[in-house]
Amino acid sequence: MHLAASLVLLASCQAVAWFALSQPRSPIFALVRWYVGRFPGGRAHVLQRARADGSGSVAARSEEDAMFAHCMEYLILAHHGCGAGIALLSFLLGSPRLFLLGLSFEIGEGVQHALQIAHARAWPARATAPFHSADAMALAPYILLHHSLGLLGGSVAHLYLSDNADVQLLTALLLGAALPYYTTLPLVPLRPSDRIARVELLVQVCAFSFIVWTRFVHFLPLAWRLAPAICEAHGPIAGRIAGTSFCLFTAFNVA
Repeated sequence: MHLAASLVLLASCQAVAWFALSQPRSPIFALVRWYVGRFPGGRAHVLQRARADGSGSVAARSEEDAMFAHCMEYLILAHHGCGAGIALLSFLLGSPRLFLLGLSFEIGEGVQHALQIAHARAWPARATAPFHSADAMALAPYILLHHSLGLLGGSVAHLYLSDNADVQLLTALLLGAALPYYTTLPLVPLRPSDRIARVELLVQVCAFSFIVWTRFVHFLPLAWRLAPAICEAHGPIAGRIAGTSFCLFTAFNVA
């Protein structure tokens, strides 16, 4: 299959699949609700955590809103975990095909969110989760900035760089950058305690350090090398698209 056609096909399939999984009746949401319900006061503890993390957010307004936000965090964990795992496997095995599949998780999510945001702007009354609230739509520019690297740089990588080991590893690291943060999700429904607080603090410190390393220490020098190399090997258009995506993603990281 032509690479451009595979790009469209994989991105479309990922966008449709993860749109379905991001809706309140998806199996991931059902599994999270079942898990939280196993603990006495689990839903109340989820709401308590939402209020502690951000009292002004929509997630802190009711147990149902807090549960929806909590389920979305698990969805992010599943999505980024799958994409990062496949991308890392492509690096270890030197497999361009696996890389294209792993990369498609990010490109497809970018397409999904861009279309949902556009739909919510055009028809606010018919907006779909997770962009069905004013709070979420207020973050739309930030979300699109976040997806700029996947949509622009990811498309260039799909077309020209699927066999590049540096790009394969970078994709795995960037998709997996936030995963340590989500490893404490199973603790949220539990009754708060000093022990849990210490564990979460340790994880947060490690997670922040990993994000700084992946998104700054590793990413910036590699991006600086890749942009001119792409321009020289694949033409100025590809180089400028990749360079623009690197700049936009850096702006997202700084913001």
